[in-house]
Amino acid sequence: MANRVFIAALASAPVFGATVASAAVRIAIPPERGPVMVVGADGSCRAADAEQTVVFYDTLDGRRGAPSERYLISQNPAARGVSGFDIQYRIDEDVQNEPGFVEALEVAAQIWESVISDSAVVVMDVDFTFNAPFIAAASSMSSFTTYENARSALIADASDADAPLVNALPEFSPLFDYGDFTLVPSEPGADNRVAVTTAQRLALGMSDATPSPDEADSFIVFNADLTFDTDPTNGSQPGAIDVVYVMVHELGHALGFSSSTDFVGPPRVWDFFRVRLTGRSEPDTLEEFAEAPRSLVQGSPAGFDPVGSFPGLAAPVFPSFPVDAFPLSTGTTALGDGRQASHWKDDFLLNIPRVLGVMDPTYNGGASIDVLNPISRLDLVAFSVMGWDIEVPCDLSDLERPFGVHDIADVVAYLDLFGAGDDRADIAEPFDRLEIGDVITFLQRFGAGCP
Repeated sequence: MANRVFIAALASAPVFGATVASAAVRIAIPPERGPVMVVGADGSCRAADAEQTVVFYDTLDGRRGAPSERYLISQNPAARGVSGFDIQYRIDEDVQNEPGFVEALEVAAQIWESVISDSAVVVMDVDFTFNAPFIAAASSMSSFTTYENARSALIADASDADAPLVNALPEFSPLFDYGDFTLVPSEPGADNRVAVTTAQRLALGMSDATPSPDEADSFIVFNADLTFDTDPTNGSQPGAIDVVYVMVHELGHALGFSSSTDFVGPPRVWDFFRVRLTGRSEPDTLEEFAEAPRSLVQGSPAGFDPVGSFPGLAAPVFPSFPVDAFPLSTGTTALGDGRQASHWKDDFLLNIPRVLGVMDPTYNGGASIDVLNPISRLDLVAFSVMGWDIEVPCDLSDLERPFGVHDIADVVAYLDLFGAGDDRADIAEPFDRLEIGDVITFLQRFGAGCP
């Protein structure tokens, strides 16, 4: 079996003045800086320890410099607030001197820019360090708002496809289940706060979403002693870090795919959709989705359950996880599944042939990952409901962009999948093999057209 590399979550949401009424292990974040996640030397994804945190911030403090001392790279350099979505990197001379690495960064940015249409500019600082006790370390800027403000922004920004699920978010703060962990707020109203990354504020058009042009939204530091694979088109390089895939994944965290389950602090926007899947909590209707507890307990089964509101998502079928939702990782402590919670559940643990999306917590360079087109249909829906302007597939026969319309490209794509024996062509019961019924189902849905 190929080695599985654990991908670090681009963490966010510092906890201002919060303490924990429990002796169990959870990370309390000091108020001046956000949490740091690392890919450790052993391949595990976890919260940074004290030494790793010091190395990460020392690297940023010592190498960041003034914006004029760094190189700005972007295919579409633009000021914040202009039309179109643009990811910009600020790099120093060490990174600039590695043209293959820089090109891989830009490829990762273009992958996100090809699916998001918001008028927003997201800035990430990228640095190298040496002799570091990690493969990479990352963090993201965020700030707080109330649950009601965040919900209102989501509803105002929702597309027609998103509206049924987003409108079903409870009017007042839902039951966020922390288990034995109780936040002790130090200021009035702190228990109603939610954390929003600065990038996600841009997507939601929040009034305070125009940071200084000198500020970055997120930061990542790579250990330059390692070998990097900067061209995924020529196959995987043994022992090398796939820069494009890692950066697409890490940018996903900066764009909002993060949970407070592994940290002590207010929930994040993605936690609005993190439904508890134990007992009778799993919803079957939008009304039940509104009332379902949101689980921030490590080890407690949790998932994203759109309750059928997105016809473009196949009903989940997991041999080892019999639920009708898309499961999420449950934490890195002994109580959890060993994967940081800001991810889909690992395909390895689900016993399925393909990752749920680029926000899978591990990378093995194998057939379970489409390294050239890593953002899945499920990823698109998740980021869409979190506020990004993204076209999502209208049904299971809507396979190729532009989504929302059926054309010959969808037919060609399906026949290619079916001919290759790809499990993504298995869209009709029984779901354990490909047969003529799958083709008939595809043609029926294609013929019906998009709503």
